[in-house]
Amino acid sequence: MTGCQPREKQVEIDQLQYELGAVKRRTDTEVCSLRQRVADLELLVSEARKEADEYYRASVERNTEATALANQVRAEPDVNVSKPFNMIAMIIFTQVI
Repeated sequence: MTGCQPREKQVEIDQLQYELGAVKRRTDTEVCSLRQRVADLELLVSEARKEADEYYRASVERNTEATALANQVRAEPDVNVSKPFNMIAMIIFTQVI
């Protein structure tokens, strides 16, 4: 019985080393996959920020143009501008703001 004990311990050690290696390989694969996912998400966030910035700039530009148009219409009430045009300008102005 004493002679088998070291052999059994060595088999157990070998099994544990194999299991540890398998767990390490799985963990390394998962870490690699998660790092790639993080990189993909960072790219998506960057693209979304660019789109949001473009949308914001375009919105500010439209708002500026609408404000200028509304101010022009208000400043020149006696100019021969038809009422429908004034209404359209005001609708655009109120929607942009």
